Amino acid sequence: MWEPSTGRLIRTLQGHTAEVLAVSYSQNGALLASAGFDRTIRLWNSRSGALVRTLNGHTGTVTSIAFGPEANTIASGSEDGSIRIWSTQDGALLLTLMAFDDDEWIAYNPQGNYSGSARAGKCIAWSIGATVYDFDQFFEKFYTPDLLLRVFQGKFMASAEPPDNSRKNM
Repeated sequence: MWEPSTGRLIRTLQGHTAEVLAVSYSQNGALLASAGFDRTIRLWNSRSGALVRTLNGHTGTVTSIAFGPEANTIASGSEDGSIRIWSTQDGALLLTLMAFDDDEWIAYNPQGNYSGSARAGKCIAWSIGATVYDFDQFFEKFYTPDLLLRVFQGKFMASAEPPDNSRKNM
C-alpha cells in the first residue's frame, strides 16, 4: 500500500501465493480486495492491512473484482467463465452467473435456486454424484425468477428451501 501524496510505501500485504491481477477498495474505504492467479479473493482491512478473509471457489484465475455500492457484496470475474457474488460479511458465496453463446445465461445460488434466460436449460444439466439430471426436472422446486433481485436487495437465501414465489415458464 502506498501513500498517494508522497508515493511512500506504507505496508506490503502478504497472503497471495501467485501474482495479483486485480485490486479494489470498498466505497467506504474500510476494505481492500485483491485477486489473481491463485484463484482466490482476499479481503483486507485497509487501515491495518490485516487479512479479514479469503474467498475460495473459482476454478480459474480471478481477473476482476468490484465491491457492491453498499460494501456488503463483492463481485469477481474469472477465467473459469463465471461471475460470482460474495458476502463481505461472512465470505459466503451468494450467486454464480454464467453466460453462454446466443445470449443465454443462468444465475444460481449454492442452495440450488436459479434463474436464467429462456433456453438456459439447453446449456446445462445438474449432477449429483455420478447421476446427471435434466435441467427441467428441477424447475418447479428451484426456479426463482426474482433470484438476482433478492440477492442484490440483501435477502440472501440461507436455507435449501426455495422461496415462495409464482412460477413462470422460462
